[in-house]
Amino acid sequence: MTQSMTYERAIVIGGGMTGMFAAKVLSTFYHQVFIIEKDELPDAPKNRLGTPQAFHPHRMLPLGKQIVERLFPGYTKELLAMDGFNTMHQTSRFITKDGELTLTDTEETAVTRRAMLEWVLMQRMVKEERVQFLEKHEAISLQFKEGTNQVMGLIVKNRQVKRGSIHEMKADLVIDTSGRMSKLPKWLKDAGLTLPQTDELSVFLGYSTRYYQIPPGAPYMQSMVVVGQPHKQIPTGLFERVDHDLVAVLLSAAGGSHYPTTDDAQFDSETAALTTHPAIAEAITHLTPFTKPKGFRVPSCVRHHYEHMQDWPSGLLVMGDSMCTLDPIHGQGMTKAALEAQTLDRMLKQAQKNERLSFEKDTLLVALCDC
Repeated sequence: MTQSMTYERAIVIGGGMTGMFAAKVLSTFYHQVFIIEKDELPDAPKNRLGTPQAFHPHRMLPLGKQIVERLFPGYTKELLAMDGFNTMHQTSRFITKDGELTLTDTEETAVTRRAMLEWVLMQRMVKEERVQFLEKHEAISLQFKEGTNQVMGLIVKNRQVKRGSIHEMKADLVIDTSGRMSKLPKWLKDAGLTLPQTDELSVFLGYSTRYYQIPPGAPYMQSMVVVGQPHKQIPTGLFERVDHDLVAVLLSAAGGSHYPTTDDAQFDSETAALTTHPAIAEAITHLTPFTKPKGFRVPSCVRHHYEHMQDWPSGLLVMGDSMCTLDPIHGQGMTKAALEAQTLDRMLKQAQKNERLSFEKDTLLVALCDC
């Protein structure tokens, strides 16, 4: 921001994908950007305790990839250099009980595990001069300027010391990107604010993932989706290359009547029962199990209508799953977060141009339209 403005420090709650997208944008406008992260930062590409869904396949839709490539130029090629699977000219099969559709990817895209994607972006952020990760720290509550509706920082707990130490952190802007477990509704209620009605869609989604290794000499295998038949309790199956020698197989089902198994032996038998098409079951006969199956459950998708609040606090924003959780099977979450980061960038540029200090409510409304 210009010297005449007071945008000096921003705090991002949560160091996942959404948090890093937000921090990257903020680093252009603020002199200091702190990322509050509950986990210890990994020293290699590996899943963190705070991201239990990270074991499962993640997908960046084309628009999300374009935005992230602008934020982190060259990240796709970096992932490919680290054994990410290039989908350029690769075909994918979509199989239903009524027929089959085959599509060919015409863009260079790196398909990889979430841990690798997060690692590449995290290494970029660690090198940002204006950005600092506060690992093993936890946001406890918002801090308001006395007698006003203005957020002026956070109360933060340092989890690196025994029993934790609690201290204040001042900031011109706080952004909650802490995800599905966001404490923002409680914090706003504690501040005496009235929250609007929350939309909740019960989906009772469950999915299980197992990774398989591709041995030397195995035949070429296409990515494929075999669409399930919920009325017969048959899940949908996904078969996807995630690097040069690793495949993810995911079984998913919604409605709660049947969740895909996490048992080793039953996983392969459930895969064989996908509709009447044996494509995935046949493919894994050429592969070697690399992990045990792991499950994940999504009871509902939630939309917080913070944009309807007349007294939304200045100095506060919310992004990603903290505002709206989507069905993860459709792979929209990371792209939605990228769109929100793009909106944040545009709104900050407008605020800079017009020398406005209060833009948070407008950003919530515009983000709603953009996403």
